[in-house]
Amino acid sequence: MHNLWCEKDPDLKVGDVTFGWLYHAQKSCDALAKPVIYKNIDTPCLFALAQNEYLVDNNKARKLCQNLEKCALLEIENSCHEILMDCDNVRDVFMDNFFKLVKENILDKPETLKPF
Repeated sequence: MHNLWCEKDPDLKVGDVTFGWLYHAQKSCDALAKPVIYKNIDTPCLFALAQNEYLVDNNKARKLCQNLEKCALLEIENSCHEILMDCDNVRDVFMDNFFKLVKENILDKPETLKPF
Protein backbone atom coordinates (compact mmCIF):
# COMPACT_ATOMS: atom_id res chain seq x y z
CA MET A 1 0.00 0.00 0.00
CA HIS A 2 2.80 2.43 0.89
CA ASN A 3 4.38 1.92 -2.52
CA LEU A 4 1.07 2.80 -4.18
CA TRP A 5 0.89 6.03 -2.17
CA CYS A 6 4.44 6.93 -3.20
CA GLU A 7 3.73 6.20 -6.85
CA LYS A 8 0.68 8.47 -6.68
CA ASP A 9 2.53 11.22 -4.79
CA PRO A 10 6.38 10.97 -4.99
CA ASP A 11 6.71 13.60 -2.22
CA LEU A 12 5.66 10.89 0.26
CA LYS A 13 8.81 8.82 -0.40
CA VAL A 14 11.39 9.40 2.30
CA GLY A 15 14.19 7.23 0.97
CA ASP A 16 15.43 3.72 1.30
CA VAL A 17 17.42 2.05 4.05
CA THR A 18 21.12 2.92 3.85
CA PHE A 19 24.19 1.11 5.10
CA GLY A 20 24.69 3.99 7.54
CA TRP A 21 21.17 3.50 8.92
CA LEU A 22 21.80 -0.25 9.30
CA TYR A 23 25.14 0.39 11.01
CA HIS A 24 23.63 2.75 13.57
CA ALA A 25 20.59 0.54 14.15
CA GLN A 26 22.88 -2.42 14.89
CA LYS A 27 25.08 -0.26 17.11
CA SER A 28 22.00 0.79 19.12
CA CYS A 29 20.82 -2.82 19.45
CA ASP A 30 24.27 -3.89 20.66
CA ALA A 31 24.28 -1.10 23.26
CA LEU A 32 20.80 -2.02 24.52
CA ALA A 33 21.96 -5.57 25.14
CA LYS A 34 24.43 -4.33 27.78
CA PRO A 35 23.22 -4.14 31.40
CA VAL A 36 25.23 -0.96 31.97
CA ILE A 37 22.99 0.69 29.38
CA TYR A 38 19.55 -0.81 29.93
CA LYS A 39 19.72 -0.62 33.73
CA ASN A 40 19.92 3.17 33.42
CA ILE A 41 16.78 3.50 31.31
CA ASP A 42 13.97 4.68 33.55
CA THR A 43 11.73 6.26 30.92
CA PRO A 44 8.36 4.54 30.56
CA CYS A 45 8.24 2.90 27.15
CA LEU A 46 6.05 0.75 24.97
CA PHE A 47 7.47 -2.04 22.83
CA ALA A 48 5.10 -3.28 20.16
CA LEU A 49 6.01 -6.56 18.53
CA ALA A 50 4.50 -7.66 15.24
CA GLN A 51 3.26 -11.24 15.16
CA ASN A 52 4.42 -11.65 11.54
CA GLU A 53 7.80 -9.99 12.03
CA TYR A 54 10.46 -10.65 9.42
CA LEU A 55 13.24 -8.20 10.35
CA VAL A 56 13.33 -7.78 14.12
CA ASP A 57 14.23 -10.63 16.47
CA ASN A 58 11.16 -10.62 18.72
CA ASN A 59 12.84 -12.97 21.22
CA LYS A 60 15.65 -10.46 21.77
CA ALA A 61 13.11 -7.65 22.08
CA ARG A 62 11.16 -9.64 24.69
CA LYS A 63 14.38 -10.24 26.65
CA LEU A 64 15.19 -6.53 26.63
CA CYS A 65 11.67 -5.69 27.79
CA GLN A 66 12.04 -8.07 30.73
CA ASN A 67 15.12 -6.06 31.77
CA LEU A 68 13.48 -2.64 31.57
CA GLU A 69 11.69 -1.63 34.74
CA LYS A 70 9.10 0.63 33.10
CA CYS A 71 8.43 -1.23 29.89
CA ALA A 72 5.06 -2.32 28.56
CA LEU A 73 5.27 -5.13 26.01
CA LEU A 74 2.53 -5.31 23.43
CA GLU A 75 2.37 -8.23 21.02
CA ILE A 76 -0.09 -7.50 18.23
CA GLU A 77 -1.78 -10.41 16.47
CA ASN A 78 -1.95 -10.46 12.68
CA SER A 79 0.49 -7.57 12.39
CA CYS A 80 3.56 -7.11 10.21
CA HIS A 81 6.83 -5.24 10.69
CA GLU A 82 5.51 -1.72 9.99
CA ILE A 83 2.78 -1.63 12.64
CA LEU A 84 1.87 2.01 12.00
CA MET A 85 1.46 1.25 8.30
CA ASP A 86 -0.62 -1.88 8.88
CA CYS A 87 -4.41 -2.17 8.73
CA ASP A 88 -6.67 -0.04 10.94
CA ASN A 89 -7.25 -2.82 13.48
CA VAL A 90 -3.51 -3.24 14.07
CA ARG A 91 -2.82 0.50 14.24
CA ASP A 92 -5.75 0.98 16.62
CA VAL A 93 -4.35 -1.57 19.07
CA PHE A 94 -0.99 0.19 19.04
CA MET A 95 -2.41 3.71 19.27
CA ASP A 96 -4.79 2.81 22.11
CA ASN A 97 -1.85 1.45 24.11
CA PHE A 98 0.39 4.37 23.18
CA PHE A 99 -2.18 6.95 24.33
CA LYS A 100 -2.73 4.95 27.53
CA LEU A 101 1.04 5.16 28.21
CA VAL A 102 1.02 8.92 27.53
CA LYS A 103 -2.03 9.48 29.73
CA GLU A 104 -0.67 7.47 32.67
CA ASN A 105 2.85 8.87 32.52
CA ILE A 106 2.43 12.42 31.31
CA LEU A 107 -1.12 13.72 31.30
CA ASP A 108 -2.00 12.32 34.73
CA LYS A 109 1.37 13.44 36.15
CA PRO A 110 2.09 16.98 34.94
CA GLU A 111 4.73 17.35 37.63
CA THR A 112 6.92 14.93 35.67
CA LEU A 113 7.09 17.30 32.69
CA LYS A 114 10.39 19.14 32.58
CA PRO A 115 11.20 22.03 30.25
CA PHE A 116 14.07 21.59 27.86
